[in-house]
Amino acid sequence: MALPWQVHAERPSDSFKDPVWTVGATDWSENDKNNQAVILQETTQKLAELDKKSAELDKANDKVDQALRDMQEVQAQSSKQNLALMKSFTEQTQNTNQILGAMQKTLAMVTKAVGANANNATPATDTKPADQATDKQ
Repeated sequence: MALPWQVHAERPSDSFKDPVWTVGATDWSENDKNNQAVILQETTQKLAELDKKSAELDKANDKVDQALRDMQEVQAQSSKQNLALMKSFTEQTQNTNQILGAMQKTLAMVTKAVGANANNATPATDTKPADQATDKQ
């Protein structure tokens, strides 16, 4: 139902066949799809909707950007930790190799010393001849 013109501060012009109050233009205009005021009002409403969507998209993009920055920070920390672990692992491997080398040298020296002692020692033998044990019988 159309509201009477008295609701508005001014009366529409008598030249309008079907006057409508355009909120965006805050004035009376002809109710026609080709009317510039109506087109302007619709365009203004669409622009306002697009601005709202653009603001929502900007907020979503900000969240994505923050998530990417957080992920990059985590990756950087992970890389630092991996580098520290690899450095520690390399040092431990080098220490282990040095210890194994020292153990091999010690084992070689012990083996050489045992071998030399075995060649210099005279074997303990029974001084009783085997014939004496059988003669008593």
